[in-house]
Amino acid sequence: MKHKLLELFKIHCIDSISFDSNKVLPGGAFFAIKGTMNNGNDFIDHAFSKGASIAFTEDKTKVKKNVIYVDNIRLAVALAAGILFPKLPKKMIAVTGTIGKTSVVSYCYQLLDMLGVKVATLGTNGLIFNQNSDLNKKFSINLTTADPITIRKIIDYVTNLGTEIVVFEASSH
Repeated sequence: MKHKLLELFKIHCIDSISFDSNKVLPGGAFFAIKGTMNNGNDFIDHAFSKGASIAFTEDKTKVKKNVIYVDNIRLAVALAAGILFPKLPKKMIAVTGTIGKTSVVSYCYQLLDMLGVKVATLGTNGLIFNQNSDLNKKFSINLTTADPITIRKIIDYVTNLGTEIVVFEASSH
């Protein structure tokens, strides 16, 4: 699937992706995800009206010009995010569980920071990055675990700034 996405991104000059039709940028790609409250397939036309060049769906009945079928839309979004935001740090540490994720992530950050490691954390407390404390304003994080596009965008950004380790809260569900 990654090869297919790479090829289509090249053909359509895709430089942005979204699964929210309101956030589609002109020339971007839209991923129609069926959720518990809304079905992204109902917003494909809206995404095109906002300037999307291409849309992806796992609903074969929605396939038409520039609407491409994929077997697993959530995997497609994750792969697409990795294509646009490819940088990863040397190590990533995911903390999961019912109680204590935020504390454990904070402890890891403090220890690594004291050791002089360039570290960033993501989670309930937002983005904490020992190279720049103003990044929370740049990246709006309001969930324990951000969506795959936001996560990859942030990780790519802080890795480009020299981050060696990212510690993040991973929601158990």
